[in-house]
Amino acid sequence: MDTMDVIIRLLEAAALGALIGLEREVVSNRIISDFKNPQVIFGGLRSYTLMALLGAASVFLGIILGDVTLILIFTGTILFLFILLSYIYSAFKQHQFGVTSEFAAVTVFLLGALVMLDEVQIAIFIGIMVAVMLNYKARVAPLIDKIGEEEISTTLKFAVIALIILPLLPEHKYALHDMFVFLPKNSFTSAHFFNPYSIWFFVVIMSAVSYVGYILTKALGAGKGIILSGALGGLVSSTAVTSAMAEKSLRDEKGLLYPTVIATIAACSIMLFRVIGIVMLFNPELLSTLLMPILAMIATSG
Repeated sequence: MDTMDVIIRLLEAAALGALIGLEREVVSNRIISDFKNPQVIFGGLRSYTLMALLGAASVFLGIILGDVTLILIFTGTILFLFILLSYIYSAFKQHQFGVTSEFAAVTVFLLGALVMLDEVQIAIFIGIMVAVMLNYKARVAPLIDKIGEEEISTTLKFAVIALIILPLLPEHKYALHDMFVFLPKNSFTSAHFFNPYSIWFFVVIMSAVSYVGYILTKALGAGKGIILSGALGGLVSSTAVTSAMAEKSLRDEKGLLYPTVIATIAACSIMLFRVIGIVMLFNPELLSTLLMPILAMIATSG
């Protein structure tokens, strides 16, 4: 790469470091002003910018010397030891045991290296994600306080259904003869109709609607949470929303009957808008034929 490319990469690395460093410095100023005793806060705007530049410069130096890995490990180790000493001082002298800023510092160093390695888009994505996570701590903390064993259990159940069982199921249609080989082979038993993946995917959608409704109920209250989850679920499957709301109305207290009904109606209404969007995307010429019937259904559903 020529000199101008190197300068641009260094500026990009510095910008990412400055973004995260600015967030850390603003937070540190707020923390210091909130406590009577001064606290040791690791790094700020300049420190994080320099760490990003260090990562980028290490890669560039490695390219010149012909061994990027060795130079990166060397400078990264020195930085890590410096961060470790700072944390030890904060922990034993100031009794501050948080490691968020320290981990952010290591991440900034690696972001600088990624930028110089021509992985700019990945570095930008990670950098923005890190800045968002750091900045939203105060907003997320009240929500974390509401999480208990029941919420963790519900999340794990949904994770098992969606992320463990679903990927293991075959996405293939089976006939009766495939499942019961003793049946005589004819046009009826040879018809492929049973797809385990599709069936379980419908279960996942129903579970997702219930799970999102549960989370929104905790955050917004029972009525608003259920209605909003039904509206969002209608973007995926109004049938799944209808099944989930019917089950919820039977299982939960009677006070949720009307919210579940409204959620079902909202899902079915949004489904019509979803159809319009799909038709516009894949076959716009068909829209003129379907528009009036769909608008009539939307008007009557309202």
